[in-house]
Amino acid sequence: MKVGHAGYRGSEVPLPIEVLSLILSYTATLYNHPTQYTLWACCLVSRSWYAASISHLYAHPLLENRNFDKFSRTICPPVSAHKPRIGLENFITRLDMSGLAYESSKSLTARLLRRTRNSLESFAAPAVTFSIACLAPLSKCAHLQLLDLSCDSYDMTLSQLLDSIGHLSSLTTLKLPRNALRGRCNLTSKSHWPMQLRNLQVSDYLFDDLESWATLFESWSNSLRSFKIAECKGYASLHCLEPTFLRVDTITSFGIGLSLHDDAFPFHRILKTFPNIVRFTLPAYQAEQLAKSSGVGEFMSDIQSGAYLQHVDPESLVEVLILTEQRPPASTPPDLSSEILRRYVHKFPRLRRLEIPELYAYPVGKRREYEMLNDELERRANADNRATSGLYLC
Repeated sequence: MKVGHAGYRGSEVPLPIEVLSLILSYTATLYNHPTQYTLWACCLVSRSWYAASISHLYAHPLLENRNFDKFSRTICPPVSAHKPRIGLENFITRLDMSGLAYESSKSLTARLLRRTRNSLESFAAPAVTFSIACLAPLSKCAHLQLLDLSCDSYDMTLSQLLDSIGHLSSLTTLKLPRNALRGRCNLTSKSHWPMQLRNLQVSDYLFDDLESWATLFESWSNSLRSFKIAECKGYASLHCLEPTFLRVDTITSFGIGLSLHDDAFPFHRILKTFPNIVRFTLPAYQAEQLAKSSGVGEFMSDIQSGAYLQHVDPESLVEVLILTEQRPPASTPPDLSSEILRRYVHKFPRLRRLEIPELYAYPVGKRREYEMLNDELERRANADNRATSGLYLC
């Protein structure tokens, strides 16, 4: 690259590597195939461009079945190859193997973790080829901030997992394996969650007895702020929660996905078990079912929570309600009319932001009702967060 006046006929003045690296850092902010191709092409320009580009190219490799074999042989060459290490593994900060399964092996996954342990900050495990043998090298990843094991169920207990990662002081986000909450809770007094853990996600199986939930909640670190159930076998497992005996005050963000069985969501029990929820995420399909269902008596109001929405909850701290596009296959798309949305606005007196999928909104002919709802939410907000309050179509 030539720097200077267009009419200059002297020798080219190369840009310092630090300048090239700064320029390429803006290109590397997007993790997609065009970015990977661009960084790869930059590596072929010259030695200085290679030195500036190679760290960005390997920081977050996009792994697929077509390129994983070459990647693994570069980072973890076979012992019989007698190839010296060239240090590329020290550039890898994000290792996402969630799109892989049989392309790797349990031993190869463990070797990749062992090679990248000094730089790894984020790791997403592959399906099938992650096992208890990978926990030892995983425990050496001192800079790990995000650990995603939600791709599959693995042959390990929650206690074994925590014994391996409980000391990782940088870990803030953990997505547990799908079978982590299956059966009864096996945690002991020696089981410790990472001290800086803030975000926890579970999926698939859930505890179905009060004692196991109590053991889980009591073991949580005080730093935990967000709890998400990505999807589950059935909401029935949550009906065993008893707010009289269980109360978790640290959780301020709660999210839940769809249930495999079309059973009622215990809205009341969740809100009372986690009384300090400020941000609530719920499928729009389930939100419509809750608003349309009607309960009779205290018991039915607890299970079929539509009746529960009829009464204002002055103690609720919910400020942000997010409705997602998730819905069961072959089901009718939910109709998020202004009447249904107003029930939630009425229920939560502190609600100031409501996000709904644009796909399920029907403002045609009722634009005025949506605008009135937006104005009401904005009036509830204070001066600091008024700009981020209102009704949002996402």
